Amino acid sequence: MNSAEADARNRRLGESGEELVVENEKKTLINAGCHDLALQVQHVAVDEGDGAGYDVRSYSPSGGVKHIEVKTTRGDINTPFYITSNEKAFSSAHPQTFYLYRLWNFTIESASAYILRGGVSENLILDPVNYRATVRT
Repeated sequence: MNSAEADARNRRLGESGEELVVENEKKTLINAGCHDLALQVQHVAVDEGDGAGYDVRSYSPSGGVKHIEVKTTRGDINTPFYITSNEKAFSSAHPQTFYLYRLWNFTIESASAYILRGGVSENLILDPVNYRATVRT
């Protein structure tokens, strides 16, 4: 599989995980009697693009906003995943409303998950692995 194929496959996996979280957030709010809030859950990564620093805008049953970044892998709980500098910065700027939903063992039928709240720097070991490069002039 070439790099473009791998990127497309990973993008589809990520979008599938995000869609699962959107649906779960809506169901949770409906089950809590918050139908109006369930209607406001937004798949930001699709509606506004991937640069917001999070993927899903949801709400707690009390009405508090939740900025949710979804990380999905097919591997087990210890499978590493990537965080962008934008996601890291957003989580640091909004630790009270930032949630990382980590989905693993993901299949069409099911996934395992855990949720981390707050800045990713406080919750994860971050290993910088990429650099943005430009030619020196």
